[in-house]
Amino acid sequence: MKLIVLVYSLFVFSIFCFSHSALSETVDVIERIEPVGIGETLPHNLELADQYGSMQSVKTIMGKQGAILVFSRSVDWCPYCQLQAIDLNDRYQEFEELGYRVAVVTYDSPDAALKFTKKHEIVYPILSDKGSVAIRNFGLLNKNVDPNSQQFGIPHPAIYV
Repeated sequence: MKLIVLVYSLFVFSIFCFSHSALSETVDVIERIEPVGIGETLPHNLELADQYGSMQSVKTIMGKQGAILVFSRSVDWCPYCQLQAIDLNDRYQEFEELGYRVAVVTYDSPDAALKFTKKHEIVYPILSDKGSVAIRNFGLLNKNVDPNSQQFGIPHPAIYV
């Protein structure tokens, strides 16, 4: 019985330590990013190529009431981002009826975004932020990614309305 209690206690203690460590790292990351705040001027005009190679900007993505601007890691390789993009597409008409247009910003190439668009019949622009210039200007660059990694340039996911 003492052995079971000891093992259980060690298990609970290890979960607490891991959770506390993970929470501390998460808080540290959150404190280091400096995204655009409510009411602040956009730090970038979003003049970026979409999945078809057409240049878009803040003016072209705005609806009557505004825009829903989603910064996403990748529609090429991130399954969570792909699901979010598909869900946004499924609800696109609802947003349009409310006066909002949707646009997604990723560091993906226009070709990768076009492949995803064709496969899932995406109706909104996916903006290719080559060099992650807009991502950096919005204060969302994930600096925890190794600069030599293929994933370098991804943003911390964010949604602006």
